[in-house]
Amino acid sequence: MATVPSNIHTRSNSFPSRSNPLILEVNEHLSRLASSDSASTSSSLNHKLGRLQDLHDCIEKLLQLLST
Repeated sequence: MATVPSNIHTRSNSFPSRSNPLILEVNEHLSRLASSDSASTSSSLNHKLGRLQDLHDCIEKLLQLLST
């Protein structure tokens, strides 16, 4: 069996096996906002604001989780 010379620096990364569900949810909200139509009726603006609020809430949850 070969030995690794002691002067070689190796690193090991430990990544979670799955993405956090909140990250997936943030990406979903971003995708919905990006794909929304460009109409500027009061109804569509209200709908977009609702989607933006959902995104904000999700990001806030994610930041709270990461700060603990």
